Amino acid sequence: MAIAGTLLLVFVSLLRPQEFIPALRPLSILNLCATIAVVGLAFELALGKQRPPSTPQLPWLAAFILWGLLVTVPRTGSEGLTATWDHVGLSTIFMLLVAFSARTWGRLRSVSAMLLGVGALLCCVCIHQAMQPSECIVMDASAGNDHAGEGAPDGRSCDSAWECERNGKPHTDYACEKVGLFGTFSTGKRVRWRGTLADPNEVAVALAAIMPFSLAFAAVARRFWVSVVTVVIIGLTLVTVIDTSSRGGQLVVLTVFGLYFVRRYGWKGLLVGALVAAPVLLFGGRSGEEAESSEVERLDLLYEGMDMIRAHPFIGVGIGQFVENVPTAQTAHNSYVLACSELGFPGSLLWLMLVYTSIKIPWTVLSRPPAGLDARVLPFALALVAAFAGIMVGIFFLSFCYKAFLFIYFGMSGALYGLVRRSCPEFEVRVAPKEIARVLVADVALLAFVLVFSHVKAAHA
Repeated sequence: MAIAGTLLLVFVSLLRPQEFIPALRPLSILNLCATIAVVGLAFELALGKQRPPSTPQLPWLAAFILWGLLVTVPRTGSEGLTATWDHVGLSTIFMLLVAFSARTWGRLRSVSAMLLGVGALLCCVCIHQAMQPSECIVMDASAGNDHAGEGAPDGRSCDSAWECERNGKPHTDYACEKVGLFGTFSTGKRVRWRGTLADPNEVAVALAAIMPFSLAFAAVARRFWVSVVTVVIIGLTLVTVIDTSSRGGQLVVLTVFGLYFVRRYGWKGLLVGALVAAPVLLFGGRSGEEAESSEVERLDLLYEGMDMIRAHPFIGVGIGQFVENVPTAQTAHNSYVLACSELGFPGSLLWLMLVYTSIKIPWTVLSRPPAGLDARVLPFALALVAAFAGIMVGIFFLSFCYKAFLFIYFGMSGALYGLVRRSCPEFEVRVAPKEIARVLVADVALLAFVLVFSHVKAAHA
């Protein structure tokens, strides 16, 4: 029951069927799935099928949430509680449920398979979307609407939004986009999904991070048909990343392939990884006026973020308050800047330590596997390391600090820790003070680079 609820939660949180199936909207389906998983986990604990849950991530997670409340609530009052819950609360629940309900080989494999299934479906929808002709979209930007910013195609073909407006209803906003399945449509002719993956860049990062699990299944099964499915999934992922025109997605794909080939062939593997990722590098990404405008916009946001950090280096501006402190009401488009600007350096360090411990768990399993560990676990540990490496590169260009997708991966790392501990109780992952110091130095160095970069670029803009 616990794993069933967790699998449903992963499915619903990423695909959001309640947004295109009207009958599901009144059901609070996310809460329903979470309740099923929590009740199932409670039964397993009561019946002794699970040991009390624990992972090295928990102290950092608790400190991160507590610090977020301390810097947000005094500044915004009761709204701070709502902001913290909206940004961190649900994501934390996702993480804990995955971590504590998937602590067996079969269950971890089931969550990995669910991610692969979701990724394959997203690829198919996005590729289909890219192949469609452009249509006029009547945009719904009404205030207070749960689906503000969405729209409905009116059936007219088009070449530009101006053409739609010229022949359309007066006082109505239009877009000219490619219309896909499940009520989706592109943005700037770039494919996307909806909900938390309504941004093409986030779609690209998510799919590239899911891709390593196909390689893990192929390494474990070693069957021809599994290898064929793996090649198909990788091919679909590469095509979709190209269709998103995401430059960050390009770098994530290169990082994932580079890590695999470096592990197999040493540093020469970087060249092999670059060759495999070459189609994405050649045909993906954007150029021209739109790309330049996006770059200037992101540069301005980095500049604003660094000013917030300099003004509030210790307590930040509070969770969810970045958008309230910039004239354009946009987020930072850089997770490292966002964490520090909203939470200050202490909160940024706590978030990074949650990331660090989540990466260290699979890395330790992979580099120093305990005696007696099931060998099938190792390819999935490698997949997690590769996925985290790609995500850490991708979120340099995205506001991903509190995203449910990232916290699901934190949960998978915690589940891996529990799985290994079940068969090898002596296995431990500890964080030494010098490691915390290194993470802090890396954080400061990265933000110093962003500060210099943003101000130099702004001076020449």
